[in-house]
Amino acid sequence: MRIVLSLIAGFCLLGSAIADAGLSKQERRNRNKAEKQYLAAMESFRAGDIAKGRTLLDDSLRLDPRNQGALTARELLRQQEIQQRISEANQQLAANQREQAIESFRKALALDWSNAAAQEGLRSALAEREIAVGNEPRVRYRDADDIRLTPSEAKQDFHFKGDSRGLLQRLWNAYNIRPLIDNSVVSKQLRFDLE
Repeated sequence: MRIVLSLIAGFCLLGSAIADAGLSKQERRNRNKAEKQYLAAMESFRAGDIAKGRTLLDDSLRLDPRNQGALTARELLRQQEIQQRISEANQQLAANQREQAIESFRKALALDWSNAAAQEGLRSALAEREIAVGNEPRVRYRDADDIRLTPSEAKQDFHFKGDSRGLLQRLWNAYNIRPLIDNSVVSKQLRFDLE
């Protein structure tokens, strides 16, 4: 991680020197201050003071939002925090601490909702909790109320090329219907034209 951060810092210094040519004095001052804040943040990270480094990194981005090194370092920190949360959650799950694991998976998803490992871990932890409590699923299809749809009345044209899941999503979205597609639905490539 230190090597990667050092390489990023080096490339950013080179890039900022080239980009300084057409900037006003105030912009150059802000960019220089931002670069100093960024380098101080890297030193804090190397020293193990993550909180101070994160604060300095945020200050750097406030001064120069286009600082590629700071943006990259912030993203690396975010990814590391996500992985740390997932690792904690898996350890908690292995120690039979389901509620803490569920909370850790949710914190990871709050940082990146599309993280597949966190999504799968949360599903697994919730399923284990249901089994441990001995409850059946809360909603059973035969006990659920009838589904009533009120789609929009507008006429639509459809021209679609892609997979069947995408087609279903586009059709439903056109009529303001928001269903969940089960994983058992097989996705196949198709072309669909309807006027």
